[in-house]
Amino acid sequence: MRGANMNWLGRREPELYGTTSSSELDARLRDYASTRRFEIEIPYTNHEGEAIERLYAAATAGNIDAVGTRFAQSGMSASTQQLER
Repeated sequence: MRGANMNWLGRREPELYGTTSSSELDARLRDYASTRRFEIEIPYTNHEGEAIERLYAAATAGNIDAVGTRFAQSGMSASTQQLER
């Protein structure tokens, strides 16, 4: 899940966040997933409520085993982890 301002990676304050663009990062993630034979979806949203709804919908549908969200003063950061069984 790409949250607020992630679509600006590589353009917004590159001296702080680096020059890798969001599309370059997505390509790396897709390559990684492909070599391990799983599919990923990389949704973007600048709306925290939408991000949370998508995370819980994925968990409810059984697409992920655990959902973790954390809120920072400057915005939301959300992460998901696939748990080993």
